[in-house]
Amino acid sequence: MVLTEQELHEIECRLKAATLGPYKIGKTGGCIISDYPIKNCLMVGDELNYYGGHLIAESITLDNSVFLASAWQDIKNMLETIRTERRER
Repeated sequence: MVLTEQELHEIECRLKAATLGPYKIGKTGGCIISDYPIKNCLMVGDELNYYGGHLIAESITLDNSVFLASAWQDIKNMLETIRTERRER
């Protein structure tokens, strides 16, 4: 399957709307965090200290945590690669 320009644009919009990454597995395990604040979400110091950052998601298995923690950067890199390859054609 080849992504259309519209599909690429929609993926880019979702990436831009998401909390800034990269994401990582939090201190407690089973959770995904970011060093950047989450839009429209107020976390107090105790929560930041407990999780080790701004909580994106929790109650996640280890395999899913690894995948999700990598997803933001992976998607960003893939979009940049696709855009570069298309410009070079």
